[in-house]
Amino acid sequence: VLLHWPMWPAMVFYAFINGTWLAFLGAWGVSYISSVYGLPKNQAADFIIWGLLGLIVGSLSVGWISDRIGKRKLPMIALGWGYTLIWGVIVFMNGGKPPLEMIRPLFFLMGFCFTCFVLSLSVVKELNLPRYTGVATAVYNTAGFLGVPLVATLIGYIIDRLSPVMDPVAQYHYAFLMVFLMMVTGTFLLIFLPETNCTNIHRKDSFYR
Repeated sequence: VLLHWPMWPAMVFYAFINGTWLAFLGAWGVSYISSVYGLPKNQAADFIIWGLLGLIVGSLSVGWISDRIGKRKLPMIALGWGYTLIWGVIVFMNGGKPPLEMIRPLFFLMGFCFTCFVLSLSVVKELNLPRYTGVATAVYNTAGFLGVPLVATLIGYIIDRLSPVMDPVAQYHYAFLMVFLMMVTGTFLLIFLPETNCTNIHRKDSFYR
């Protein structure tokens, strides 16, 4: 599975998108709202719910859309760049502090676009021989799980290093700039991912034989 080269751009993408989403949702999202906008944490947590709502809507619709158009790579790239663009807005608009009224729709769209990971799980299955589906999925999920502590730790490291010399807006600006660059890299790598057209495309004469 690891020697099958199309797995690698998908794994890097999944590590970055899963790492950035779960690190933000579970570790740094509430702190970001509380520190940058000066809201108490119970109010800041309400904003995170909008990301979960987007995740629910996307999970119910993205797979259906992909099946209807018969494509995996196209919606993955579109949603991946959408997710990356939202991070760009958070990082660059108003120096890293978008208007508070924009945060709820931004978080909703972030959650919606994040659901491209659902398609990536199908892609992994369709890139590999059916008898290796379990191994391929396990390897792929490992990349996603490794991304979470990596991103969460890097965000914390950047904030800790900058906290003595910068205000919270600047701290999160540079921490989330790292997230944005990760997503630019991961989404760019999707161009090397084969289009499966919703079918298994692994050749019978490959090294798996």
